[in-house]
Amino acid sequence: MRLLSWEPVDLVTTLSRPECVSRLRQTLRPRWSLSFSGPIAGWAGERSFRMRKRIWYGNSFQAIVAGRLSDDDKGGTRIHCAIRMNLFVQGFVAIWLLVFGFISIAVALASTRDKPVLDVFEQIFFAALMLAFFLGLTGFGRWLARDEPRFLVGYLRQTLDARIEEPSDV
Repeated sequence: MRLLSWEPVDLVTTLSRPECVSRLRQTLRPRWSLSFSGPIAGWAGERSFRMRKRIWYGNSFQAIVAGRLSDDDKGGTRIHCAIRMNLFVQGFVAIWLLVFGFISIAVALASTRDKPVLDVFEQIFFAALMLAFFLGLTGFGRWLARDEPRFLVGYLRQTLDARIEEPSDV
């Protein structure tokens, strides 16, 4: 399993692309809507869409489906779905880990010069504790979102009368 995203999914439907867009627009609710109707929040454009499961609590590590709609050569529509976390959250995680790593290394190198060994171990312990907290928070958020990819793909399959396209062995 990937750290910041889930496996991509390809769907195929006999519906035309405009019909898929119409069905998605009928059921998706805007992210910032005052109405809490519907289990899915998102938007649909002519060739792409983005959606997430509507939840009552905050979870920055929630699964988001970013999809592309393309015309199939058989008259239907092919839907490529990338299931991932919010891009802002992914960027924040990457920057946080880089800054944390850089500061930890810099502090460890600077502290070994004039400090007793005990102070160095305290700093290493503090750095390890911060890293464990961050990994625990990320793991808990991913655990809360563990069933969302299946829910969102199931929603797409039902709404668009689609089936999962199995990868071909070429």
